Amino acid sequence: MTGRPLAELTTVVTSFAFREEYLAELTGMLITIQRCHPDWPVVVGRGTPGGGNVVTFNVESPLGPDRWTLPTPCRFGLGEDDWRRITRMKAWWLHEVWHRFGGLSGSVVHRIMWFDVDARCKCSVGIRARSRR
Repeated sequence: MTGRPLAELTTVVTSFAFREEYLAELTGMLITIQRCHPDWPVVVGRGTPGGGNVVTFNVESPLGPDRWTLPTPCRFGLGEDDWRRITRMKAWWLHEVWHRFGGLSGSVVHRIMWFDVDARCKCSVGIRARSRR
């Protein structure tokens, strides 16, 4: 059985911008997603390090604003380890979005798609989703 194109299925789009230089990139990405998929729910976070090693995000979602704090301290400025820390932050972020907003996809199967802030969507996403039997 051939699956339906993802563009025809409601999918929660998510991303975050952690550093100041990526906030404009996040806005640019959101514009292109909303133009190509206006009905898809979007969950985004904008944040910067707070005092010390605390990381907090201002979260925007269809359910309203929220504030999430990374559950562990996170120090940046250590070179290659920064990339590893941000990768772990993405895993935590996707976990939170999955549990809090996955149901917005309107399906028993929670469809969530991560977009890096520098990504652009020029047309409908052409991935085909297959149903499991």
